[in-house]
Amino acid sequence: MKTWEMIKELTENPKKKFVSDKGLPCEIIAYVNTINVLTFKYKDGEISRGMFIGREWEEVKEPLSFIEVLKAIEEGVPSYLSLESETSDVGYENWALDEMLADLTDCFGSDEIADILLNSKFYIND
Repeated sequence: MKTWEMIKELTENPKKKFVSDKGLPCEIIAYVNTINVLTFKYKDGEISRGMFIGREWEEVKEPLSFIEVLKAIEEGVPSYLSLESETSDVGYENWALDEMLADLTDCFGSDEIADILLNSKFYIND
């Protein structure tokens, strides 16, 4: 997305983060800091004093715990989820919570489901 689109997204949802030139030495992260200031930071932590306006940006998705996912859904956040398990060979992309839980129930026992839910990274998809 273009710089103006990224800034618009941050004004609408200041909890988001965006990255430009991901994986390159000049990677820059844009976010709103704790005192509500739009901040641009290089990968090494140094704050950028300026930036090329023509950069392309992509949102940085922060992983959530299962409890955080449940709280977000309870608060009305869209409930399409992705899951990356760190302990088993399981992954889901853009599933509703009820469908994901039903599929886990069909494929695994209670102890395995508990392990997957407790030890996976969850992402909420817009």
